[in-house]
Amino acid sequence: IENEVYKKVAFTFMVPTIIFLGVLYASVSARFVFFRIFAGTKHLGSHTVVGWAAWVGILAVLWIFAFIIAEVIPFFSDLLSLMSSLFDSFFGFIFWGVAYMRLRRAKYGEGFWKTRGLRGYLGFFFNILLCMIGVLFLTAGTYATVQSIIDGYKLSSFGGPFTCQDNGL
Repeated sequence: IENEVYKKVAFTFMVPTIIFLGVLYASVSARFVFFRIFAGTKHLGSHTVVGWAAWVGILAVLWIFAFIIAEVIPFFSDLLSLMSSLFDSFFGFIFWGVAYMRLRRAKYGEGFWKTRGLRGYLGFFFNILLCMIGVLFLTAGTYATVQSIIDGYKLSSFGGPFTCQDNGL
């Protein structure tokens, strides 16, 4: 992006989202580990020093681990794009479209979009569109990301692990 204003606007929306998702994913992962460690103990449901220390320790270890992974993989941004195109396209789009179809068919029977009138048709076509967008992201997104990784290696644009190479736009 050549225009500095567009860069600033893009980063204004991107930074809070990244922070929010990072905290969310770290908390979910830490909760999983915490519940496994303290299952059946008083530390699981009470505010104890051991419980809080373990919670902070688990979060710290997860954040350090995430930082190391992000720094060791030279094409981490493209790797995130690849994972998104492979998994988020399904779980974010295709899954919900198919779930809607299956739930409506179970509740209203075959031809459910006809029996519900305009709402049925709108819901049906919207969810077909949702599935098609998911398939587009799955196919074209995966292709574009893999091509980006290939091009990045051809152009030697990926730095090494733990380098201070500029990765700005």
